[in-house]
Amino acid sequence: MDALTIFDQELKINPTAHRLEYKADSLFELRRSSEAKYFYFAALEMGFGQNAYIKRATIKV
Repeated sequence: MDALTIFDQELKINPTAHRLEYKADSLFELRRSSEAKYFYFAALEMGFGQNAYIKRATIKV
């Protein structure tokens, strides 16, 4: 089982902004920028709006 599969399972059970961020980080490291951007923005919408890390990450992708 790979990390993305585990993140998908966790998000189905209990979606949180942190889990969305972790999935986005993994996608970014895999150079899947458009998918990563989607999950970074989803994390922002879910309540990570004050998180400077995610705001910087969305600029990179």
